[in-house]
Amino acid sequence: MRKHCYNSISSFYADINNYLNNPIYKETANEDHPKFRGLCLAEIQGAKYSYPVGVEKLSHFKDFTVEKDISIKYWNQFDGWDIDIDRMMENLDFLLDSHKKRLLPKTLDIYINVGEGGDVNYEKLLCKTYATIKIVDKLETLGVRCSVFTCASFETHTRTRTRANRGENGYLEICVKQYADTLNLGALCTAISPWMLRYWMFLFIIGKYPGVIHGIAYARSMPPELKGIIIETGSCLDKYAANQFIESIKL
Repeated sequence: MRKHCYNSISSFYADINNYLNNPIYKETANEDHPKFRGLCLAEIQGAKYSYPVGVEKLSHFKDFTVEKDISIKYWNQFDGWDIDIDRMMENLDFLLDSHKKRLLPKTLDIYINVGEGGDVNYEKLLCKTYATIKIVDKLETLGVRCSVFTCASFETHTRTRTRANRGENGYLEICVKQYADTLNLGALCTAISPWMLRYWMFLFIIGKYPGVIHGIAYARSMPPELKGIIIETGSCLDKYAANQFIESIKL
């Protein structure tokens, strides 16, 4: 399996190019398919780094605001990797409570597989976004720093002169939030979207994998070696399923 990992959306965009001179690259880049991708080409270009419409739609989720437990000292946007005296004292070996039965991790990775079928629209993927935000809020309230990745795991279709064949397996991972960052809702709303997969990721695959044809890929499960919270294909596509998934998270 070929793996492609990017530490930001901008670094991912910078690597999208027709490296193999695939004849369908230009066609894919220029054709307008708003029903399939969720937005028209002009809107996709305007939503490269943020999608305010998605943020507005999230605000209509009734329980979008998560109440924080006042008994817990939680992290905020000014709480970076600089030294915090309280946390430093808490972590000194001779002050650690040896009777504690469970310690929360310092950091945790969250992976969202956007490799959904063509019938999955933006409203369904917005439930994945909602689940991601609630999980990040819940964990960072407890002091667990989170990173968030939008991903796709796929198997390409290739062609020869006589027939189409299955090609290579690939995995694409884009970091939307690093541990020290606050969660950018606008960026998350465009990173978990139909056009991120069906336009940007498709162009990426066409430009890097030889012989790719229309139909591009089968969606596949995420690599088994990933550690953290994984929101897989088919998961959290409605509000009920999203809340069930959130409730199932145990540290």
